[in-house]
Amino acid sequence: MDVKTKELKQRLNQPEDLPSVQEVKAEISHSISDALKKHIDTVHQQRKHEYAPLKRTVQTLKTHHQNQRVALENNQEARWQQEARQRIALLPKGLSGIWQRITGKYQKIKAQNEVEVKQNEARDSNEKHALINQQLMERQRLQECILLVRDRYNQDMLELCKDIVHYQAVGEQALRDSQTARQSQQHNQDIQFKL
Repeated sequence: MDVKTKELKQRLNQPEDLPSVQEVKAEISHSISDALKKHIDTVHQQRKHEYAPLKRTVQTLKTHHQNQRVALENNQEARWQQEARQRIALLPKGLSGIWQRITGKYQKIKAQNEVEVKQNEARDSNEKHALINQQLMERQRLQECILLVRDRYNQDMLELCKDIVHYQAVGEQALRDSQTARQSQQHNQDIQFKL
């Protein structure tokens, strides 16, 4: 489209009052940076929204695991006391006990009780370790979900920060170009004035 200078001046009234291309670039860069900063706030809010159920799940899981460990300890303690009473009941008392000590039967029962104690301790330890391993796997699965949210958030923030730095650099460069252009224009006017 060919528009003559005279027609353009009539349409724009005073073109000298219009901002330069560099000034417009700087203004656009500044507004884009502001928009990106608002977007960062949105990403922060989104992260809080995504973390809220995870935090509740972490707390619920922590309480559940503590309750499981306490229940296991209580059950093991009750079972231990019952088994101890049963072992004591196997030992003969009174005159029969004295006779069995002499014959060696008492020592055999006592040795059998000691073997059972060690087996029961191993069983209780295995139960405890199985529960701990199960809880660790549950926490690990939850931690993987948390890390996914965290990594996605960090990636978004990194991209936004890069964009802000880029647009700020473009704006600063446009501002420098505008200042250089004004100085050059002023210099040219000064030269024309001297001539």
